[in-house]
Amino acid sequence: MTGKELRLSRIFQKDRRTGIFAYDHGQYFGDVEYPQDPIKIIKDAVKGGIDALLLNPGMVKSLKGDVFRKVGLIVRITGGATIYSKESNFHSLLYDIEYAVSEGADMVAVMLILGSKRENEIMTSIAKCVKECDRLQIPILIEVLSAISREPVTEELAFGCRVAFELGADVIKTYYSGEGFGRVVSAAKVPLIIAGGPKRDNFKDMATKAIEEGAKGFAFGRNIFSSISPRETVAQLRKIIHK
Repeated sequence: MTGKELRLSRIFQKDRRTGIFAYDHGQYFGDVEYPQDPIKIIKDAVKGGIDALLLNPGMVKSLKGDVFRKVGLIVRITGGATIYSKESNFHSLLYDIEYAVSEGADMVAVMLILGSKRENEIMTSIAKCVKECDRLQIPILIEVLSAISREPVTEELAFGCRVAFELGADVIKTYYSGEGFGRVVSAAKVPLIIAGGPKRDNFKDMATKAIEEGAKGFAFGRNIFSSISPRETVAQLRKIIHK
């Protein structure tokens, strides 16, 4: 077993699927969409049976080590823009891979924004990350967004997922695009998980459909932490993913 395989086994279960609590919105949204006690919500998600956490370094430092004995850890290493920025479609590399490893990361997450005015810079930084991840044997998750359309478009996301695969992604995260989503999964070539995006009433149905069409899991944030009971919401999602 390689180092990457070992770390991926902490993210994906034996059925090769995963449920991830994405609690990394704070670097972009600040505290606008955050509840009052993020540590409690994270612990509730862990009690509900979440497989892994996607966090920024600051939140990792705020959690005690016993949390990470039960779940995998994905550390986001790109960012650099907020909702107030005029360049919100550009995410630069904020942390290096060795720093993420020193924080206990099982995987790192970077952003690829298709159609960004600074797309080339984004791809260049991702390529450097991929090279370093291969050297250190830590998986890299590339999150694919589109700056072209406001709503998820199958053709655009399939294009972006193929680019992410060509850049060297081990796992790809992107939005569920509805009809034709199987094309997005096929373009990814590596395990693909769906993002939750804005809070919605049908996120459980969306997860079910995505799994049926080939997705290997989800990385939901607001649809978990904005729910009445994050613990129960995670437990219900587990039944969908790991049925």
